[in-house]
Amino acid sequence: MSTSLFVARFTGPRNLLEGLAEPLGDGCRVRIGEHLLLSSHTARSGPVTVGMRPETLELVEGEITEENLLRGCLARQVLRPGHLELEVVVGALRLIAHTRRSALTVGQAVCLQVAPDAVLLLAPEMEQRKEEGDWLTTSRWNTVFQG
Repeated sequence: MSTSLFVARFTGPRNLLEGLAEPLGDGCRVRIGEHLLLSSHTARSGPVTVGMRPETLELVEGEITEENLLRGCLARQVLRPGHLELEVVVGALRLIAHTRRSALTVGQAVCLQVAPDAVLLLAPEMEQRKEEGDWLTTSRWNTVFQG
């Protein structure tokens, strides 16, 4: 998966959330809004966009850990080929998750969980451009347009 937000919007996660990363061990913890904290195995600091693919958000019940637990309410479900697509409201956020379970009711409380290695951290677009260099001022400009 690319770490480019531009590419991720076309090919990657449907759940893109703005957050602030703080170093934590070998990875980081990302604060999204006032109450939501997500752990990631990616080391980052500062503003980030968090990407989570719908198939990595696991519907959980029973004995669960609190790490990367997202408690919400099922707002909508749509039967898709091979899975059920869920729209879950978590605070002010709307997340899309995929499951194969079918005994769900719109309005019921649900818990989603995502593994820290499935929490993708994408650099903001301006930072990404700075890391890659502005292509108009690099040698690629000379190669492409001046032969």
